[in-house]
Amino acid sequence: MGELSPDFQKDIETVGNIPVVTSILEVVCRTTGMGFAAIARVTEDRWIACAVRDQIHFGLVPGGELKVETTICHEIRQSGRAVVIDKVSEDPDYAQHATPALYGFQSYISVPIVRKDGSFFGTLCAIDPKPAILKTPAAAEMFRLFAELISFHLAAADTLSSTQASLTMSQTSETRLRYLLEDAPVAIAVMKGRDLIVETANKLVLDIWGKQPDIVGKPLQVALPELKGQDFLVWLDEVYTKGVPFVGNEVKALLQRNGSIEEVYSDFVYQPIKNAAGETDSIMLVATVVTEQVKAKQQLKESEANLRMLADNISQLAWMADEQGNFYWFNQRWFDYTGTSFDEMQGWGWQKLHHPDHMVRVVEKYKNSIAGKAEIWEDTFPLRGADGSYRWFLSRAIPMKDANGNIIRWFGTNTDITEQRELSVQKDDFLGVISHELKTPITSLTASLQLLDRIKDAPENPLLPRLIEGATRSVKKITSLVDDLLTIRSFEEGQLQLEKTTFTIAEMLNLCCNHVRIAGTHELIIEGDKNLQVVADEHRIDQVVVNFVNNAVKYAPGAREIYLIISKEEGYAKIAVKDNGPGIEKGLQPHLFNRYWRANHGGGAYTGLGLGLYICAEIVKRHGGQIGVDSEPGKGSSFWFTIPLQAYD
Repeated sequence: MGELSPDFQKDIETVGNIPVVTSILEVVCRTTGMGFAAIARVTEDRWIACAVRDQIHFGLVPGGELKVETTICHEIRQSGRAVVIDKVSEDPDYAQHATPALYGFQSYISVPIVRKDGSFFGTLCAIDPKPAILKTPAAAEMFRLFAELISFHLAAADTLSSTQASLTMSQTSETRLRYLLEDAPVAIAVMKGRDLIVETANKLVLDIWGKQPDIVGKPLQVALPELKGQDFLVWLDEVYTKGVPFVGNEVKALLQRNGSIEEVYSDFVYQPIKNAAGETDSIMLVATVVTEQVKAKQQLKESEANLRMLADNISQLAWMADEQGNFYWFNQRWFDYTGTSFDEMQGWGWQKLHHPDHMVRVVEKYKNSIAGKAEIWEDTFPLRGADGSYRWFLSRAIPMKDANGNIIRWFGTNTDITEQRELSVQKDDFLGVISHELKTPITSLTASLQLLDRIKDAPENPLLPRLIEGATRSVKKITSLVDDLLTIRSFEEGQLQLEKTTFTIAEMLNLCCNHVRIAGTHELIIEGDKNLQVVADEHRIDQVVVNFVNNAVKYAPGAREIYLIISKEEGYAKIAVKDNGPGIEKGLQPHLFNRYWRANHGGGAYTGLGLGLYICAEIVKRHGGQIGVDSEPGKGSSFWFTIPLQAYD
């Protein structure tokens, strides 16, 4: 670019010699959160930073020249307007601009600095690699305020000698500052000397403090006596003595406002203002009230804590993922089930929990849902638990969006549906069993009726009794199946009513199961406490015993003796039906009382809906008792149940 012209070099040195420049750039960065601020000299053919403040240091930058046509500053020179950009990559005017690409920034603000004669000097600008919400009108107004102050000092430097200029600027800068900052969009105050005499307090800072303009001229600790015992006076004294700025973020102050002490939260900077000798002369306070934001955050944190507590105690495995689908949070139930840690699961670590037969399909579907910004994610798959076994889960997630409709995270739950899947399979099998069990007696009944119709005019036909007997048997079978189904429906709808009376158990056992006694194939032997009485529904208890005895006859046809045993156990009556049949394998026993389950002992095929023992279990449960089986292969089986001796409500 060649050597700098004398005038250009003089301008750079002038800006560097203005005492308030350091404070201005410091306040700009502190109040906006931007990492880099600069005063740039811009001419028709070149741009150069005269003074900068970044996150590390402040100082002159004699290099850093660019062709002016490549800079946003050049556009500001032509238009005279401020430029404020929250996110360059989404800004239609600047997304492809050369300056952001060169310096790698996302947020940007710049205002023109105009000399007293109206000529363009350069810009006051700030940048940061992160997107920011700069509250455009207020930020631009504050920058214009400081640009005008810089312009004032440039004018003083142009008309006075360097010594006179330094003296004049030192004497007049605070007066000018008070004039400019009175209506500033941020709260600003200037406090003089170590006693912190309030020299300037604009409208906003007076509003924050809850004070009137008459506090000007008083020491801060007199103007705001409620600060005694708080940390602010200590921080201010350190700023004055050490000459180092102090930054507070979301700091709570207890201030006397509207007749009472109120909590006020603010972001602020205590910026030392130094004289020409480099000594701290005053302290500038620049503050923004963030009480509402802080309280909103506190409520949000409380809500999040409540949500996490709720999420940790729900039955589902809950999780959250960012907009790209990376998992970053799991509830405690997830870790309890999987036996994993957060470090193992975060990001895409959850893939290792999926069954190999399903992982590729699930991951591909999940990625497609995230990439396609789906309104909902849903799938079913098995997940491995801490014990190494797999259970089936229904996974559902919804996207959470910001005010602009952009997805910011996903919230999902995995619900264990293993039992529902098994029940669904059982129901399907059960429907098949119903069809089979009803089809046989209906077919027999239909055949009997057809034959009866043919011989209806021949009552002496020897087939007549056999056909009537067969039809009756088919009707009884159908009636029994229908009764079981109706009983199940009564259970599910809570309509099963118990008619309780006091009766002697042994007498009930003597009267039940007459069909077995008449058949003569088995002997029913009653043992135990034959005087024991209970308060229960005798008909329903009889139904349980009959079912047990029928199963003993069905599954142990070669064992003639069936024992009906009565005993008393701590306020309960226990009734057991014991046979000497083949017994039941241990692995089958836990399923015997489940709905729709049918045992197949020894490979034999048995009829029925598999509802008998389930109905028995429900009857006993409604009485407040327990039901079970004791059995070993080759040693017979003992089906038993207990019911309270007294009425159970």
